[in-house]
Amino acid sequence: MCILPSEVKEELCTEEPELECPSISLYGKYSKETELLRYLRDNVLSRTPEGQEIIRLYYQWSPAIVREMEDDQGFKEEVKEMIDGGLMLIEEEAK
Repeated sequence: MCILPSEVKEELCTEEPELECPSISLYGKYSKETELLRYLRDNVLSRTPEGQEIIRLYYQWSPAIVREMEDDQGFKEEVKEMIDGGLMLIEEEAK
């Protein structure tokens, strides 16, 4: 389940406090990859209105993405490849 920043959580979690999360489905809740994605969310994206919109859209579409990944291994691999491609950049920023 995704851990949402407080400014997004109130907006998205009124009825469903726990959302499915592609990064957790792919890497695990406490993996290095998930921690890097949380760093991006909390320290980069959440600081601008545009980034906050990206966060909102991510959590809006996360349940559908996870369901599709469960049904389609090829799609799951594509999502993982896409995220893996950005993780190096996030890691450099986090240093």
